[in-house]
Amino acid sequence: MYFCKNCGRLAHPGEDRCPKCGAAHIQPAPAAAAPTGPAAPQYHPAEDAPEQDVPALGFGSTLGTLVIFAIPLVGFIMMLVWSFSGGPDSARKRLARAYLVRTLIIAVIFALLFLIGALSLAAVSHSLYYALR
Repeated sequence: MYFCKNCGRLAHPGEDRCPKCGAAHIQPAPAAAAPTGPAAPQYHPAEDAPEQDVPALGFGSTLGTLVIFAIPLVGFIMMLVWSFSGGPDSARKRLARAYLVRTLIIAVIFALLFLIGALSLAAVSHSLYYALR
């Protein structure tokens, strides 16, 4: 096996053109003797790396996971456990991480709204104190 001189994609034997860039391949001459030293490192572009297939959760598993997330303290703990555990269920891990990010964004928004409301109430009560005095 060899690599395309134009884009660096791994070329399989028998291909006369690169399927990525269309450049013509020059067939390498057969090697007379195998090298005796350590093999040279091979270049593998990151874009050609095979993606890991993650099976999706079924309807029942997704619904059960979301029901567990709806329980106030238990749901948050399970989000953390499933997000950061090394378990084999990567689809549930992705769902837990997404739901954890969603929960944290909502918590920050509510904290900001509470802070704005508390400051507004303090300002109104302070101005009423001096206005009615």
